[in-house]
Amino acid sequence: MSATAGFGVAAFFLLAAANHLPVPEHFEGSTSTQVEAEVVPEPSDFESETVFLDQGYYRVDAVRSVNDSLNRFGELELHYIDDSLSPGVDWHLVDTYGLWVDEPLGYDVRFEDVDDDFQPECVVTLHRIESAGNDEVVLGVGLDGFTTIEGLDEDHLSHRLELDDGVYVVEALRRRFGWFAFFEEVRLYRLDAESKRVLVGVYPGGGETGFYGESLQMEDYTGDGRPEVVIPTNTGGNDALICFGLCVLKLTAAGFEELFVEPMLAPLAVDADSDGDVEIYTFSAYASSFMLARVYRASFVSTVYEYNGEDFVVVDPLEYRSFFTELVAEREEYFRLSLKGSEYPEEILRNAQSLLAQMAVAHLDDEYADWWEGHRDVLRKVTESIEGGDWSEVERDFGTPEGFRTQF
Repeated sequence: MSATAGFGVAAFFLLAAANHLPVPEHFEGSTSTQVEAEVVPEPSDFESETVFLDQGYYRVDAVRSVNDSLNRFGELELHYIDDSLSPGVDWHLVDTYGLWVDEPLGYDVRFEDVDDDFQPECVVTLHRIESAGNDEVVLGVGLDGFTTIEGLDEDHLSHRLELDDGVYVVEALRRRFGWFAFFEEVRLYRLDAESKRVLVGVYPGGGETGFYGESLQMEDYTGDGRPEVVIPTNTGGNDALICFGLCVLKLTAAGFEELFVEPMLAPLAVDADSDGDVEIYTFSAYASSFMLARVYRASFVSTVYEYNGEDFVVVDPLEYRSFFTELVAEREEYFRLSLKGSEYPEEILRNAQSLLAQMAVAHLDDEYADWWEGHRDVLRKVTESIEGGDWSEVERDFGTPEGFRTQF
C-alpha cells in the first residue's frame, strides 16, 4: 500500500472514530455527535449569523486553535436562546461537533437552505492543504444538537413534487463505503401549511433489510403524466446480471405503492412500442455444465412486464416481437465479430448460445431453426476445441428451441 493510500485509510478511520456515520435528524434513530475536546482551545472570536428556527434562535461558533496558521477550526459549538435577542441574555450551549483532528479542518461556516425545507442548514467548508481543494459538510441544527445532512461520506438525495392534495418530498440517505454507495430506505414527507415535514411513508417497511438503492430518480414509467420513484438497486457484487435490480414505486397521499421490484437480473426498462408506457424486461441465464472451473453462461430476456393501469404484470413476449428481432440482430453481430476475431472459442460459443436462447424464449422458432442449421458445423468445431467441451450436450440442449425451453 502506498503512503498516500495509507493516509487515506487512516483518515477514514479517524473520521469514523470521531464521528459515527451521521444521519439527518428527520430520519429515525438519528443521534447528534457529542465530542469532548481533549485540550481546551482558545475561545473563538468568530460568530456565525443568528437564525430563527422552529424552537427559537440559534447561532454556531467555530472554535479555532491558536496553533493553526490558517486560522481553521476543529470544532463547532451550537448555542440556543428561546425567547429574545436582548443584550445581556445568555446563549446556552446545546452541542459540539468535532471535525477531523488532522486534515482537513474547518475553514468557513454559513447558513443556507440546501434541501428546500424552508429551514436554514449550517454549511461548513473544509479546506485541504495538500490538494488546495475544498469540501462541504451540511449540518442540521436543533434542540437535539447537530446532525449531518450531507457529508464527505454520504449524500442526501431529495426530490420535491406536487400531488393533488399538496406538496411532498421524497428523500433517501446514500452512504459510501469504498466504491459502494447505497441507501437502505426511501422516505416520503408531506409539507404542511407551515412547510414542516410530516412523514407519510417508508420503503421498504417493516424493518426489511437487504434493500440497496443506488440512485433516486423521478420518472413517469406509467404514462399517466405523474412521476414514479424509480430506484436502480445494487447488492454490491461485480456481476451485473445478478447484482443489479430495479424498483418502481407509485406515490400516494398514504405513502409508497410498489408497482415493480426485481432485486437482481439487471432489468431493462424501455418503451418498446412507443405508446408512452415503459415495459420492463428481466433477464435469466443459461449455464453450461461442461465448462469446469469457469463462469460461463448465456443471458437472455426471459420475462416482459407491462403496466396495466394498476401495476406491472407479465405479458406475452411476442407482443414485442420487433423489439426481440432487434435484440437478436444485435447478438448476431456479437457472434459474427467473435467468430471473425476472437482467440477464445469459449467466447464464440457463449455468444452463439446467448443468441439461440433469446430466440427460443421469444418463440422465434423459424429463425432459430434456420440459424442452427446454418451454424451447426461451426459450433461443433468450436465446442470440440474447448477442453471438456461436450458437443452432445450442446446439441441436446440447443438443437431445437423446444429442447431449450424445457429447461426453464
